Amino acid sequence: MFITSEYAKVENPLLQDDHSGWAHFELLLNAPWYFCKIKVNSDADSFFKNVFFNNINQVIDLLFETNIELKEVYLVTPNYVNKSGSWKMDKVIKLFKSTNHDSIGKNLAYKIVSYDNSEFVVDHFHFNKDEEYFFEELKVFE
Repeated sequence: MFITSEYAKVENPLLQDDHSGWAHFELLLNAPWYFCKIKVNSDADSFFKNVFFNNINQVIDLLFETNIELKEVYLVTPNYVNKSGSWKMDKVIKLFKSTNHDSIGKNLAYKIVSYDNSEFVVDHFHFNKDEEYFFEELKVFE
C-alpha cells in the first residue's frame, strides 16, 4: 500500500479538480509493487498514463478494461523476493494465469516472467513456488 502526506501535496493547474499531485509517496510495507504504463482510449483521443499498483490483481484487471491497453509492466521487488541483495525493478515480458489452482486446493496464482527470464509466482499478495501449478498465457508484452 502507498501512503501520502499533506506536506507532499503539490499544486498543478493541469490537474482535474478531483485529482491531487504529490511530490512523493511512501510504501507502507516492504512488499512488491507494480509500475504500469497504460494507454487510455476515449472517443476523442488517447493518452498514456503511468500508474502504480500494490497488487497483481489490479494489474490483471487492466487486461479486461475495454478502454485501456496495458503497454508495459515492471515488477518492483525487495530482496526477500528477488534474492539480489536489494530492491530490483524488472520489466515483465509475459503474464500467465494458473489453471489448476482449485484442484490442488490453492488460490488463483499468476506467473510473471521478466526480461531476464526470472519467474515469479504470486497469488493475491504472496509470492509462491510454482511446483504444482499449471499455467495458461494471458499476455505477452512486445
